[in-house]
Parts: sequence; C-alpha cells; structure tokens
Amino acid sequence: MDPSQAVPLAQLLRDLSPETAHAARLGAARALGEIEASDVTVVRALLEAKERDPSYQVRQTAAMALRAAVCWRW
Repeated sequence: MDPSQAVPLAQLLRDLSPETAHAARLGAARALGEIEASDVTVVRALLEAKERDPSYQVRQTAAMALRAAVCWRW
C-alpha cells in the first residue's frame, strides 16, 4: 500500500462498523488485512466483522484478513 494514500487506522476501524455502507466495510476489511502490523483492536474488529457482518463478502474478507501473517505481528 502506498503510504501517501494510506487511510488512518481509526478510519478503517470506523468503516468496518455494520452501520457503514457495504463497499466501505469491504474495503476496510481488505485494507486491514494488508497492514504491516496490528494490535488487539484490529484483531477484535476483524473477528467481530467475521462473525456478525450482514454481508457474506465482508465476513469472508475479514476471515481472510485474520489469516494473513501480517495480522499477527504485534
């Protein structure tokens, strides 16, 4: 991801909320799977999306993000 176009982590976490539009949630789940290092907040947000998002696409993308090796580099 190009650092000049990076979205702040706080914005990605807000976008993952079920109240946001489908495209924003899906994009946030994808972006969170590509970050270089995460913390417990990111993992919890992805777990929540994986378990509870109304869209199967967002649930699937969140599950794939959780499997990404970068997600576990704390």
